[in-house]
Amino acid sequence: MINDPLYVTDPLIVEVFLYKNNYKDRLLIAELKEGAQLVLDHEEFSNSFYVRSNEVYDILHDKFRRDLLNFSATAPDELSASINSVYFLVNILESFKNMKYLKINISDAEVYSRRVNDMINFDYRIIHSRVDLGSILMADDLKDVKSLFIDVGIYQNEPFKTKPYLEIATTDLLNILSSYGSRFDPIDKVNQLINGIKSLLGSKVEKDNSILLIIIDK
Repeated sequence: MINDPLYVTDPLIVEVFLYKNNYKDRLLIAELKEGAQLVLDHEEFSNSFYVRSNEVYDILHDKFRRDLLNFSATAPDELSASINSVYFLVNILESFKNMKYLKINISDAEVYSRRVNDMINFDYRIIHSRVDLGSILMADDLKDVKSLFIDVGIYQNEPFKTKPYLEIATTDLLNILSSYGSRFDPIDKVNQLINGIKSLLGSKVEKDNSILLIIIDK
């Protein structure tokens, strides 16, 4: 039984949109293209690329230092009048310490808004996230999770084939677990375990259908 569930997803790749017709976004795009090593996404539209998180962090703190100082000096109740993509990106980078890449999508939209219900909103999507169950679960709980994953067919525990991890899309994982859990009474230990796993993942990776790298060994 997994007790006291915590959100343990550790985002590795996060996707954001920047708008070419927004002044600050346009400056940021130019600085990234000039000062960072970009990896183009050839599977998507041409205005999409990946960039290392540490390079984005350095560029934000170097080229947009004045913005960051202004944010620090502004009272919280007055921030909404001045915050922009620089503010949100710094917060994302500082929240997700182990993130490796940002995927930047550049939009040509002439009409757009980041205002939702009278608040500025900067949407992002977690593409890939690590879930290190081996570091947060007790040995007995980890054994139960591993057995469950074997039973539902998403993990192999055979000589020379065993890996300390598995990769799966969040929606696929939840669908498989829900289907398996439907065979048992809602209060059965199996469903308690499944509910504990769902609680650990949280709603964000489910909404984004993130690819999960689940580590299941100590």
